[in-house]
This record gives sequence, structure tokens and C-alpha cells, in this order.
Amino acid sequence: MPLYNRNASSQYAIRYALRANPEYPPFENDCTSFVSQCLLAGGWTMIDGGRKDGDVWWWGLSMWSKASYTWGGAHNFSQFLTASGRGKACAESELKLGDVVQCAENNHVFHSTLVTATGVLCTADGDGPFLSYHTNNTLNKDLTTFKAAFKPSVTFLYWKIANEFK
Repeated sequence: MPLYNRNASSQYAIRYALRANPEYPPFENDCTSFVSQCLLAGGWTMIDGGRKDGDVWWWGLSMWSKASYTWGGAHNFSQFLTASGRGKACAESELKLGDVVQCAENNHVFHSTLVTATGVLCTADGDGPFLSYHTNNTLNKDLTTFKAAFKPSVTFLYWKIANEFK
């Protein structure tokens, strides 16, 4: 079974948090594509199949489309995490380097981020965990500050990424 390298995933996120990696196709709202890139850098393997299939995860494998819905769509990606066994819901206190935090409203997930630092990075900006993400390119934003920027109707999903996966 392949192993997930949390450090490699977070280092990729840190490197590309404030700019796009030109090797990947551009998306207007690219938060989930960015998280997918991070997970690929951390050792995830692509799963080929139809673009709209919920059990696939890929980019660049089709001449007709840039990526699967699970690669670039936050809601589709959240469903893929559970269905694939590559992630499971966890408590905020369980988040570690390389885990994923998503935002949802009315049961629709609309934003994805990656944990790029934990409590060991204690700064004036907070005590972590810290998130990096795209769409609004951001590096190491404290989770508490991140959550405070959303209206009360927004909920947060915390995903523990499996250390081993199929």
C-alpha cells in the first residue's frame, strides 16, 4: 500500500500557496485543485475513470477534460475522501500536518484547505493549526482566524488523511 507523506504534501502547499504551479491547468476557483496537487505531491496516486464518477481522482488523463470532478470540486472531493477511504472525518483537535479542512453551508461543501503547520509554529497570528489554500491564495492562516471570517451558518469539516491508502 502506498504511504502518505504529510511533510511532502505540506511543503508543496507552502511552496505554491501564494502562486499557481504552472504545470497544472488553471481553474477559476482552484482551492480543491490546489489541495489535490498537495496530496499528489504527498504520494497519493491518481485513479482513472469517467470525469463525473465519484470513485475517481485525476487530472490530465483525458483529452476531453482537465480533471475529474473529485479533483477540482470541493463537494465532490469531500464525498471522494469518505468513499475512497483516503480520509475520514475527525475532530478539530485531531488535525495534523497534511490533513484537510473544508467549509460547507446548507450541506454543500464549497472550500478546501490543507494543514501546513501545527501548534509548534506559535506566532502572533495564533497557535495553529495553520491552513494554506488557493482561490484567495493564502499561506499559514490560523484556523481560528480563518473560521472567524465566515458567517455563522458555515460549518467546517475536518479530514484526517489516511497514512496508507489504496
